[in-house]
Amino acid sequence: MRRDRDVYNFIHTLSTVPILDNNSVNFYDEEIRRNNLVRWIISFDAEVRAPLFVGEAPGTAGARITGVPFASPHLLTTSSDPWGAFGPDAGYEVPPDENPFQREQAATIFWKHMVEHLGDLPRPLTWNAFPFWPRQRDKKRNRTPSVAEVRFGSEWLRWMIDLHPNALIIAVGRSAEYGLRYIGVDHVAVRHPVHGGAQEFASGLEKIADMLRE
Repeated sequence: MRRDRDVYNFIHTLSTVPILDNNSVNFYDEEIRRNNLVRWIISFDAEVRAPLFVGEAPGTAGARITGVPFASPHLLTTSSDPWGAFGPDAGYEVPPDENPFQREQAATIFWKHMVEHLGDLPRPLTWNAFPFWPRQRDKKRNRTPSVAEVRFGSEWLRWMIDLHPNALIIAVGRSAEYGLRYIGVDHVAVRHPVHGGAQEFASGLEKIADMLRE
């Protein structure tokens, strides 16, 4: 299928690009993470009207390990969900040098509310405005991507959106909003679910669910 070929080209380009500087890491140079991302994108139904959530950047305990935005190792390989996207039978793997039971706060809150408010709708897709890991010096905390990093990531953000012309685009957080404005894409904005934003995030999902049901 042409879309499958386009997805493989997208990920090949993503995995081989030189990074801006030493302040970030391209973890897609590793096969397991690439394979997880391929599976995540290709299993999304691009023919239907479904949400594409754009986050800010990969989390240290989430996409940095799995390759899938808003997905920790624990969620990706052990959880159950209405779409059958996750769990031990979904085919995802965790790199052998990482903790397969690692959880991430953002991923846990994100999918808890996703199931509650959008569980009867087509499965969401997730991406990040800056698709690489913006590491802190101690490598233990997340860092907000810089304006230059979001602009650098805009090539793949645009490409991801072009691959899914039927999707409703949703920005999760201010960096995601900026990235989408930078490439001139209409979108809906919701509060990021962490740092006290869970309730506002859930309220935003209720509105998105209404839009998708119209």
